[in-house]
Formats: sequence, structure tokens, C-alpha cells
Amino acid sequence: MAPDQYKILKMHQDHFLEKFQDCREKGAIVITSNKNAEERKALNLFPNPAENLLNIDFTSSQNKYQSVVIKNHLGQQMKTIDISQSANMVQIDISDMAPGVVFVELVGNKYTDRRKIVKTQ
Repeated sequence: MAPDQYKILKMHQDHFLEKFQDCREKGAIVITSNKNAEERKALNLFPNPAENLLNIDFTSSQNKYQSVVIKNHLGQQMKTIDISQSANMVQIDISDMAPGVVFVELVGNKYTDRRKIVKTQ
């Protein structure tokens, strides 16, 4: 990591710690967790960038998803795919979508996991 990048990260960390301390002093309960980070690692969307097919691997995920919603860069819903509860992997045809940034929302009962991919020609 370049020294100038470290300074930026350190500044953000210091700002977070300052706000965290403010909350604690005011009597707020602050809860932090790495659960979302672990779940993000468990879901695998590939390839990224993608041209025609997008694969979503749920094998390591603890969450159970009901659907996948694909949105364009404007947030407009382009596709919705229902997922079987037993599905470990889903393959989605994105060949009909315009190139650019595409948002993938994995929707569960109590949660939505959002990812960003790049759609190529």
C-alpha cells in the first residue's frame, strides 16, 4: 500500500473511532460485526466483468435467498429470477443487457445483499 493511501485509510479510521467514542459517551449501544463481511466472501459472483452469462455460487452462503434482481445503472429493474431453496448455483443470461455497471440484488426474507458487476459487449 502506498504511503498516501495509508494516510487516507488512517484518517477514515480515526474519524470512525472519534464518532464511535461520541456515541459511547452519549450512552448509545454500538454493535459491530464481521458477519456481513463473512457472508460477502461466501457469495461468489463470476465472471466480473461478464459478457453473456453471470454465475452466482451460493454453496458457502449461510443465507437462503428467494430471488435475484438485476438492475441497470439507473436502478431500473431489468430481470427477476426466482431461486429454488436448494439451489447452490444460478446462471443468468445477461446477453440482452446494455454494457455498463449492473447491480445484482440477492433477496432473502430478512436481508438483501447488493453487488455490482460490469457488463461488457
